[in-house]
Amino acid sequence: MIISLEQIKFHSPLGWYDEEQILGSDITVDIEVEISSAKLHDNLSETINYESLYEIISSVVKKPAKLIETYAEEITANVFSKHSPLHVKVKVCKLNPPLSGEVKAACVSLEKSLA
Repeated sequence: MIISLEQIKFHSPLGWYDEEQILGSDITVDIEVEISSAKLHDNLSETINYESLYEIISSVVKKPAKLIETYAEEITANVFSKHSPLHVKVKVCKLNPPLSGEVKAACVSLEKSLA
């Protein structure tokens, strides 16, 4: 079974340049978390509450970072440390990155499985 949250929007202190750190950047985060569905019986304690996933993501993206890769790594690590997923996939996109051309988003995706 896969639990997902899509296109979660934040304004975060993210960016390589000092100005970006001060002004912040608009980002989106997508997450997919795979869990075993063998024991689910309509009981929240037998799954991963998507509210918990949102709280993990929100706490990470409130902290300053220079790279979107940093957010992806921290979100993934926190999901594995607080839950027992089989697989996690995180996508972080920086909207309208400061480039010389028009670019909707710069994104990074990270996938990790239970080893």
